[in-house]
Amino acid sequence: MTEREQKVLDYYNRDKFAMSRQYLKEAVFLRKAKQFVGMFENCLLIRESNPNTAGIADLLICYNGRFVACELKTMDGVASQQQISFVEKVKKAGGLAAVCTNLQDIWSLLNQTAQRP
Repeated sequence: MTEREQKVLDYYNRDKFAMSRQYLKEAVFLRKAKQFVGMFENCLLIRESNPNTAGIADLLICYNGRFVACELKTMDGVASQQQISFVEKVKKAGGLAAVCTNLQDIWSLLNQTAQRP
């Protein structure tokens, strides 16, 4: 973990619920997620939510040279079959992907880039 990554995590962990907070509105979660990933070095947000393209994850990221897809869901949200299929296709292609319900889920996914070749 880089010094910058540790500072970002320390910042978010000041509020003990910031990383595990689940959101009622997906637009709020999307804004918070974009702010969160934007604070990391070696992280490029390629695409943020596009409601006109069914199934494609809300956040497409290049982090430490790895392709990462995050499908964001609120506390009462459920991933559609198209979204689940997209997540599985990314994994099959060698990328990292998951349905994320909070910032901790996003960090866990990003952190996997350091553990994979």
